Amino acid sequence: MEIHYRLTHPIALEARFRIEGLTVLFGPSGAGKTTLLKVIAGLLPAEGSPFEGVPVERRPVGYMPQHYALFPHLTALGNVAFPLAQLQRAPRDARAMELLRRMGIAQLAARYPRELSGGEQQRSLLPGPSHAIRSSCCSMSQPAPWTCRPAKRSRKNC
Repeated sequence: MEIHYRLTHPIALEARFRIEGLTVLFGPSGAGKTTLLKVIAGLLPAEGSPFEGVPVERRPVGYMPQHYALFPHLTALGNVAFPLAQLQRAPRDARAMELLRRMGIAQLAARYPRELSGGEQQRSLLPGPSHAIRSSCCSMSQPAPWTCRPAKRSRKNC
């Protein structure tokens, strides 16, 4: 996928690159990495492609912010199911439960964010925006080491 965006606010930034498989965006603090991820996800306006003019909810992009963004009034299951509002309740909950199973946290489905550890909150957040809607891209501003399969063997591989 070719990415080319230009914005002037909150910072002046132009970026052009190709996403192939796992793509990592490196740069110094304050360079605009998170801003660019927000642009791609549709959370900030910018000129460019491939998603200019496409509403956030129609973009095949999931965005995982630096800070946990779980709804405090929803359970882990409810947070994962939230992006699936267009589905009837039974298929929505079944899909969300399957995603929690895949993350190894199905036993946490009925817990609220305040009842989860930081790591459990991260694992509850990951399947929601990206996998639930079957997005083709998941933007993580600060990915945790557990999001990388080789992390189980060696943190050097992430």
